[in-house]
Amino acid sequence: VSAESYPEVLKTLHSQRVQLSIDLAGIEARFEAIQNAIAKITRQQAENLADPMQKIVNLREKELERLKTLIKQGSVSTSTVRDAEIALLEAKTRLAQVTSTSGGMLGQLNTQLLNTSLEKAETTARLAKVNLLIEDVDAYRMHVSKVNAKQRELNNLGIGMRSLRD
Repeated sequence: VSAESYPEVLKTLHSQRVQLSIDLAGIEARFEAIQNAIAKITRQQAENLADPMQKIVNLREKELERLKTLIKQGSVSTSTVRDAEIALLEAKTRLAQVTSTSGGMLGQLNTQLLNTSLEKAETTARLAKVNLLIEDVDAYRMHVSKVNAKQRELNNLGIGMRSLRD
């Protein structure tokens, strides 16, 4: 890259830095929104669906154990115990369905969160590289400026020496 093109390169790099900073702010906002959605769904799943279903499963298990004790004493029939076992299995099935339905949505959000975090890392790395290039261009410009100043000094000294000889 020639010294004459450095102002244009620097202008382009500054423009990219601004754009990457804006992009990164958007990515960070999306990342936070996905995290909040995951937390909300998890909380809702526990409060609205899974917890009550788990309580039903626990009650059905206790009822089955009570009936098994009573069957040994001859107080209830085997069909009553079988009905309790079926009710327990149905409750466990509903609990599994509730958990897996919400899990699908959570799985999608977790995938989005992963993709967003990768995009965030990439954009952060690109921004760091642009900043490094800007520093390099600035350092080169300072170096060229000093060299040019020294060259002017030498030229002026040369002119002064020629004028002394003449």
